[in-house]
Amino acid sequence: MKGYLKGVDIISDGDQINYRLNIDEQFLMLKDKTGSKLQISFAGSKKCIYCGRDIKGKTFNNGYCFPCFRDLPQNDICMVKPEKCHHINGTCRDEEFAQSFCFQKHYIYIAYTSEIKVGITHHQNIPKRWLDQGAIKGCVIAEAKNRKEAGQVEEYLMGYFADKTNWRAMLRNNKAECLEEAILKAQDIIKDNFKDVKLRSKELSIEFPWVSPPKMKSLNLDKTSIITSKMLGAKGQYLILEDGVLNLKKYRGYLIEIN
Repeated sequence: MKGYLKGVDIISDGDQINYRLNIDEQFLMLKDKTGSKLQISFAGSKKCIYCGRDIKGKTFNNGYCFPCFRDLPQNDICMVKPEKCHHINGTCRDEEFAQSFCFQKHYIYIAYTSEIKVGITHHQNIPKRWLDQGAIKGCVIAEAKNRKEAGQVEEYLMGYFADKTNWRAMLRNNKAECLEEAILKAQDIIKDNFKDVKLRSKELSIEFPWVSPPKMKSLNLDKTSIITSKMLGAKGQYLILEDGVLNLKKYRGYLIEIN
């Protein structure tokens, strides 16, 4: 199968999780490839996943050309730092996007990836957010009326909890610490400091098609254009191979061939 990698869908069907690669609207289910030897080749060409423009140098934000990275609302600084929302200043990149996404309710959550961490996501993005991060447990702890408010809560909670994931530790871990103590602590902090934020409690455990990588080596298609290795599993955005791990999301927009 050959084409431009458009995205990676992590699909949860009850207790089963599968990975689906979108290669120019051709879909490859990775579950069927577990235990098989794969050859993943980068053919040297890149296209923006949004506008289709040819990209000569590096991609931005996992698959965008520079103009789309600079101009699209989904690539604005407030997507990674929502507390920095600048809509009130009249400088939002796209009003329609703001109304349909940012000004919708968002969840604050506690999850276990490499350790217990705090995060936020759009209310329609659970459990996808946890699947993308490789979380093996997650719990929605509160609901905010918009993205900025959720970001302000998250920023405050970052004084007590991690907000980043160490990918090596995430790939090694398959047993989560109990979240109960962290959930209660976070909810007490929210209750004392954010009167308009509603407390919630919705927990989920996740089992990935996972094995601990025998080699904790990050494989790079820019440096090694052909990777041949047995597929052992997947977790978060990482394909686990016998010879290392490949961050699939990083290569969106790349012309690849998988055999």
